[in-house]
Amino acid sequence: RDRSPAGPAHHRVDVAFEFYPKSGGILSANLFRRNIDNLIRNVVSEQRVPWADVPRWVSRPQNIGSAITQGIELEAKFRLSDLWADALPIDLRANASVFRSSVESVPGPDNRLDQQPPGTLNLGADYRLRSIPLTLGATVNWTPGYNTRLSTGTILAGACLDPIIPPSILAILIATLAEISTAGLLIAGI
Repeated sequence: RDRSPAGPAHHRVDVAFEFYPKSGGILSANLFRRNIDNLIRNVVSEQRVPWADVPRWVSRPQNIGSAITQGIELEAKFRLSDLWADALPIDLRANASVFRSSVESVPGPDNRLDQQPPGTLNLGADYRLRSIPLTLGATVNWTPGYNTRLSTGTILAGACLDPIIPPSILAILIATLAEISTAGLLIAGI
């Protein structure tokens, strides 16, 4: 368990396998799981501030509870000549990762850690010129698009109260998303 005053507590498990061929390179697989306490996210809300006469949208860090992240990471680096004796002097590298996470206080689906994609893929190659000490290389990276759901509290904190004063379709929508009483929300807006 890692605990630092600057960040959340983490409970983590990592299991890895690494193989280093005699000719160089690496083949590895890593499984991990981390339980995160005191997860911090920036929450945007409209607030009165001392430097303005009107409310402003303010982003502030807020503890939103616990989260779990887990995944697998695969990596390979080797010379093409390790597979084929007459191959060009090319070094190959590949990395593939699959991630899953869930934030406890955010209803699913897509309640993952923000900025964590469901996976990544990286492929690369380097060609070593034989006549001069120069290597040319290229890498391709792929990260699929993904959605991240915000907590209901974040959505509600980011909305100003004016649109929920009755009669309001927005109030009905917010009450439905937040799974709270529509009548209660409309009465609170009066």
